[in-house]
Amino acid sequence: MYKMSASLAICPSHRASAPDWQDKPDEACAIRKDDTAQQRLFERLMRTESRFLLDNDLSLIPPLLGHLSDKLVRMNLCDEPGLLNVSIALGEALMKAIVRGNLEIDLRLREADSQTFQTLIENRRREKPYRDRRVHVVAKELLHEARYVIRHEGPGFYAASPAGGERTARATGGRQALGGGDGHVRL
Repeated sequence: MYKMSASLAICPSHRASAPDWQDKPDEACAIRKDDTAQQRLFERLMRTESRFLLDNDLSLIPPLLGHLSDKLVRMNLCDEPGLLNVSIALGEALMKAIVRGNLEIDLRLREADSQTFQTLIENRRREKPYRDRRVHVVAKELLHEARYVIRHEGPGFYAASPAGGERTARATGGRQALGGGDGHVRL
């Protein structure tokens, strides 16, 4: 939780004229808890950007999706079905960046033998060069759109090519993010 005085420290001339409520913790807490005012504030938010550097830990995906979903809701960028579609696409893109990209594990193994698949993930997370690779995530929320770039440090892989032979990132029905050979996934 931010202290109200932290923002005043940026401009020393404002210290002497601090608002009366700054010295009254009960009123300051009430201000922070006012959901209506907070929603009105977020309606005026122009842009946010978050950058994450993730190791190859699949357990980081759900909290990251929760954080990104909260930002979409806060900025009123999509409805419930849209939020579900974005979460599914981002979750799959992150999983593929870790498993297929950084750990170089064929995803078909997951369906063929899930136990071997999980064991291979855990082993590769401890082995060089896989353990040193990271997933880079950039999330930008603007007034009318959100942009996500997910990049892994593995050798790259090609997903199914769209018509015309072009290898581009795309979302298919909001359910699946496909990456290009450069290790990037853009939604």
